[in-house]
Amino acid sequence: MIIMKFGGSSLKDSKTIKEVKNIIHSSLKEKPIIVLSAIKGVTNLLIKSIDESHKGTFTSYNKIIKIHRKIITGLKLDEDIIIPELEELKKALDKLKNRKECSKRTSDYVYFFGERLSVKIVAEYFNKCNIKSEPFVSGDIGLLTDSQYGNAHVLPISYKKINRKLKGINVIPIITGFGGKDKKGNYTTLARGGSDYVASIIGAALKAKEIQIWTDTDGIMTADPRIVEDAITINEINFEEASEMAYFGAKVLHPKTIYPAIEKNVPVKVLSTFNPKNKGTIIGNKIRNHEEVSSISYKKDVNVINFSSINMIYSYGYLSNIFRIFKKYKTSIDMISTSEANVSMTLDSSHNLNQIVNELKNLGDVTVHKNYGIIYIIGEGVKKDKLGIISRISCALVGFNIKMVSHCFDGIGIGFLVDTKDVEKCINLLHREFIR
Repeated sequence: MIIMKFGGSSLKDSKTIKEVKNIIHSSLKEKPIIVLSAIKGVTNLLIKSIDESHKGTFTSYNKIIKIHRKIITGLKLDEDIIIPELEELKKALDKLKNRKECSKRTSDYVYFFGERLSVKIVAEYFNKCNIKSEPFVSGDIGLLTDSQYGNAHVLPISYKKINRKLKGINVIPIITGFGGKDKKGNYTTLARGGSDYVASIIGAALKAKEIQIWTDTDGIMTADPRIVEDAITINEINFEEASEMAYFGAKVLHPKTIYPAIEKNVPVKVLSTFNPKNKGTIIGNKIRNHEEVSSISYKKDVNVINFSSINMIYSYGYLSNIFRIFKKYKTSIDMISTSEANVSMTLDSSHNLNQIVNELKNLGDVTVHKNYGIIYIIGEGVKKDKLGIISRISCALVGFNIKMVSHCFDGIGIGFLVDTKDVEKCINLLHREFIR
């Protein structure tokens, strides 16, 4: 049994959906279970539709109808198949008219229509092509979460429920990605990119042979190919390297995707829908770290909080006081550097930033710096430092302002800050220095 997840770019029109059908048809002997994202661009339109509905306008809703009907026509399906979902969506948007805002629970309910529509269309098309299929909502096959709408957490009971529901199923399940349901039956989302996570959870629950993530790139690249023209595909990579890459900005994988797979030792393959003969990238537990540098990741427009207090000198427990504030506002820190009287931290979100800063000011002096980007270099060579890596970074980036270098003693990654406007230039220079 294998899990095959297809993202929005693989479902952007009738032509790509036909390609997805061909890929799945060639894998029928592997008993595939399919996880789908929304059709490309639809989630963004659903987000806009909420804002528009407050004003009584439905421009984005009408675009959603047009996108799906064009695909249905291209696949020669009955247009009526999605009428129930479209009417349900319109009813939900009508209720928001003249309101200034809606609850996060309602937002998740609206956002989830993208996946509900895509699985219904694809399952209908597969059945027309004599591939016996059935659409499922992830929450209805056992994927239960808490009620933290917009960023829900999967409950451990989900694994048993999914296994019980899908084991021995006689059709190809076409399952919604992006989220699940809470115990009250409300739709919940796992944040953007959560479809990869759903695929990994299902793969772990069923102890699948492998999890395949089908995208629009030839696997995981040494750098973002939109920035570095000569970036190359990494043939194989271990979970540790992939985790670091994902967390620090690699667009192929959602950061949480690989954790269920790690626990159950299920290998993950990243493949291209548009070049299915390419072997892509294998991520596995037993793969050795690269001897030198495997990849360069980045995040733009991060916020930097610098905290200082003379009370930190020769004291203990100060960091715990700082971290307690971040825990209170459920905000994670990307990188951290400390000295005797200073702590610098980076955040890739401005959510709750003002509240965090105001509480930190009760402990010491706080400054916030914006327009910085993180560059993160990953590989076994970083850990062993056979490469004289810090000196090589400095030489490669002469003339650029490097700030806040962060490198754990036994870590396989080293990160630092540069001005956001310099990120792309620096990545190209570093790629040339360490990879090709």
